Order: sequence, then structure tokens, then C-alpha cells
Amino acid sequence: MVSICHSDCLNDRQHRFVTLVASGVPAGRAYEQAGYKSRGNAADVGGSKLVRNPKVAEALQRERDLGLKASRLDRNEKLGILEEIARNATAPARERIAAIKVHNEMTGEATGSREESRAAVILDIEKRAKEVASGLARVYQEPS
Repeated sequence: MVSICHSDCLNDRQHRFVTLVASGVPAGRAYEQAGYKSRGNAADVGGSKLVRNPKVAEALQRERDLGLKASRLDRNEKLGILEEIARNATAPARERIAAIKVHNEMTGEATGSREESRAAVILDIEKRAKEVASGLARVYQEPS
């Protein structure tokens, strides 16, 4: 039967080492700061070995996963931030408008699809072409 090791499988120095490495401290420096006696290159070697220890590696991966999950914003948090920006009367207008636009895209409230925009452009081009053709016809119309 496979047992899943949690932080209780690590001794105090290993636990401190995992916490330090997961927070971004290089393994050698984390090795020193965790209370191991080695320093300098010897600490780098010790830290490198400790990172490969199965219990430490598992705990380190778990810490990294938790840290990554905690650092991600969920959809509701993102929408809340966008709403705060959009409602902030002291924020520049372009930032408020951009926040509203992104909020609308996230909630599906964005008006007009690309196809609708293209259709509008095509209609505008056709209208302008008719105006130009009409103008040219008047210019080149034979006198009556």
C-alpha cells in the first residue's frame, strides 16, 4: 500500500527547506537558512541532493501547486476587479472603458460580433461606392 507523505514526514529542517525553496530561495541558500551546517558550494550540493529526496520533492511539488493555485484569480475575482475599475470615477476614462469592454467580453455581454462588424463595413463601402458612382455620373453626364 502506498502512503502519501505530508509535512509530518519531514523533519523541521526539511520542512523549512521546502518552504524556502517554494518561495523562490535558491536550494543552496535555502539549505543554509534551514539550519544545515554546510555553507557555500557544500550547501549548494546539499540543497541539490535534498531537492531530489523523494519526500522533499513531493512536499516541494505540493507547496508549489498550492502556491500556484493561491496566486490565480478565479473568474468572479477578475470580474470584481473589472467592476471596481469601471466604477472608479477617478480612474482615466480609457481605463474605465477598457474594463467595461473586458467585463462585457467575459460575461458574454459584448455587443456585435466580428461578422456583424464586417457586414457593417461592407455596407458602408457599398454605400460610399454608390455615392462615388453617382458623383462620377453627374460629372461625366452628357449635357442635355
